[in-house]
Amino acid sequence: MSRPSIDGTALPADNEERNGSPGVHKKKLQLEKLGAEEINKQLESKFQALKGITLYDSPSSPCGRRVRMVLIDKEIPYQMVEVDLLSGEQTHPAFLKLNPNGRVPVLTIFNIEGLPNCVLYESNVITEFLDTVIPNVRYGEHALYPTDPWERAMVKMW
Repeated sequence: MSRPSIDGTALPADNEERNGSPGVHKKKLQLEKLGAEEINKQLESKFQALKGITLYDSPSSPCGRRVRMVLIDKEIPYQMVEVDLLSGEQTHPAFLKLNPNGRVPVLTIFNIEGLPNCVLYESNVITEFLDTVIPNVRYGEHALYPTDPWERAMVKMW
């Protein structure tokens, strides 16, 4: 049975496809919903906090590159979770729990002795935190950020 529309023409019932095939449209919507639910579950799992140091990043992000350079220079072992910016993964509610701004990079630290459990975002905050709490193996403590306030400000402006 059809139902009226605003302009007075008849619209198909909820279980009919516009071409008159009953149930086809509803089945298609159900399949799309199942696909969306599966994607949602995958992203929920992807953005769960992992043990250790995890960098949520995109290879094309210059801010993420800055954090990766610090992690590599300080020889800090970490795992990377790639965030697909083109498909909008950074806007998924599970990612927004990590960073409400919806941007990469995000660094999580969980269950590492001597370090607080935390979630950090914004590359300057992440790099300064890493430089402060983890000494550099080759150059000693705090080698990446200078102690002079003016020089330190210049580094932060990049």
